[in-house]
Amino acid sequence: MKEQMQCLEVLYDFNHTRPSEAEKRNEILKKLLAEVSVNVYIEPPLHANWGRHTHVGNDV
Repeated sequence: MKEQMQCLEVLYDFNHTRPSEAEKRNEILKKLLAEVSVNVYIEPPLHANWGRHTHVGNDV
């Protein structure tokens, strides 16, 4: 439960960014997910219970 709560805390930060904060979103995704490749765009809200198992490839 502790690990899942940490994931939810980071998700909260991601989901409450402004549209102009693309760099901040990318940095948060790198903390949350196992792998974030180049040219990745994920629009909030993002929902995930275990981001550390998620790998995102190029041009997503």
